[in-house]
Amino acid sequence: MELRYSSSCKANWARISGASNEQLFWVENSSDIQFWNAIGSTGYGNMVDGSGIARACISGNGPCTGWH
Repeated sequence: MELRYSSSCKANWARISGASNEQLFWVENSSDIQFWNAIGSTGYGNMVDGSGIARACISGNGPCTGWH
């Protein structure tokens, strides 16, 4: 699980690799959350506003990234 950031568009999104098919993952900030299912073992989620802190998480016993 990775929390990605683009300085050009000031947005965060989640990237997952090594997942099981259809595993739920998401990216969230203080005002928005975007959920996605992995297709195969990898996936990218939609973007959220990156002007504040955000984190990326995976369902089940998977951890979240820290708030960055």
